Amino acid sequence: MACINCFFSSENQREIKVSCFGYERFEEKIYQYKIKYCEAIPRLVPISDCDCKYNNVINDIHMNWTNDFLQHLQKKISEISNIFDILYETYLLYISKSYKHASDYFWNNIQDMKLISYPENPIFFCRMLFRARVFDSSIELNNPLEYFHIPFNKREFIDNQRFSISGQPMLYLSNSIYSITKELEKNVEDLCIGAFLPNYSIYYYTSKIAEIKNHIFGTLVNSIPGLCAAGSQIKFGYPPNMVPNPNTIVQDIQRSILSEVLTFPTEDKRKFIGEYVLPQIFTTLLIENDYKGIIFPSTKNYNDVMGQHTFSDYNINIAFFTNYEKKNNYDKQLFDSFHIFLMNSRSYDKLTISAVLDKFTGVTNFHKTYAGEVNNNDYLLPLSTAKLQIEYLEKAVMEGAKKYFDTEIGKIELFFYSKLSDKMLDLIKQNIKNSTM
Repeated sequence: MACINCFFSSENQREIKVSCFGYERFEEKIYQYKIKYCEAIPRLVPISDCDCKYNNVINDIHMNWTNDFLQHLQKKISEISNIFDILYETYLLYISKSYKHASDYFWNNIQDMKLISYPENPIFFCRMLFRARVFDSSIELNNPLEYFHIPFNKREFIDNQRFSISGQPMLYLSNSIYSITKELEKNVEDLCIGAFLPNYSIYYYTSKIAEIKNHIFGTLVNSIPGLCAAGSQIKFGYPPNMVPNPNTIVQDIQRSILSEVLTFPTEDKRKFIGEYVLPQIFTTLLIENDYKGIIFPSTKNYNDVMGQHTFSDYNINIAFFTNYEKKNNYDKQLFDSFHIFLMNSRSYDKLTISAVLDKFTGVTNFHKTYAGEVNNNDYLLPLSTAKLQIEYLEKAVMEGAKKYFDTEIGKIELFFYSKLSDKMLDLIKQNIKNSTM
């Protein structure tokens, strides 16, 4: 038996997609995924009848809401499945006719269906992100450009990847160093690592960034239980934009299906990879329509991490698109939109979570004491998001039974969070000084 919570989980959806391995043509995998997905929905049971790890019945309000959601879901299967047909047809048009036929058909449909989503929380743009390169003796470790996008004069080294177009430089960042090791398939000891903090004001007010994410699962497992525990009298459509209602449930689930198909795991890596066609079309269309980037989940297997909070998003990546510059080999405007931190020291062995959080508190207290009316959201919010991410991963274990922040990867992340604290304190001091001049 499965309930809506475990059915929409990333683990379950990955399992369904992997069960489609063995079919030689990707269009057949899409079709089989549709069949398995749609056949499972009528068999879903109330969350109270499921023994999965997401069985988190809060109260009668929660139980009634999830039961109503399940009933609406089961009535909408034929409408929901339409997105599978669009993705199937897009792929067929690409392999049988042309890129233009496929992209026009795809874009027109997802625009009409309003399936492009954006980050629900703009605070995403004030969190520390990570990037790494495989160590090479030629790398200038203290040069931040070494950790930036592949330069424009080195386009020939850019291969086609899932959300990457051959010859098109992009800046790929991840929410965790662990995710980077997965993506690069390297041990952390083999990597040169940098951290990037987006300028909150720049990205909050000006950036148009698409997001590929399973929002349904987040709503069911994270948002709704919290609201019910707080005693909210939930009705469909309240609070706005937080929970699906009968009028938007089809669109919400179709967005999650779009995300799942665009991140379909690869069975084999050959010269032509069918699983990459749809995400590459989507990426190109976003660039053509003035988007600045795309947020997407890693397709790697993370079953070796357990105990993390469902809010952690440690396996989420973001690709920032670059603007060509004739005289420079890098996108200077993009470069200037980040605070960049380099790992110029290995003195992190004795760092602890409590020591880093104490530094965060010290910065916050300094601001309360000396900043007055000076607005330092750009500098305080990054500390808040970093604190949450540490708390979300604090109980996570990996490498057998080792806690995340006791591993080499976790210690390095704490090192960067410590540097973040120092940098934010310096910026707050400078901001105070400037405001009094």
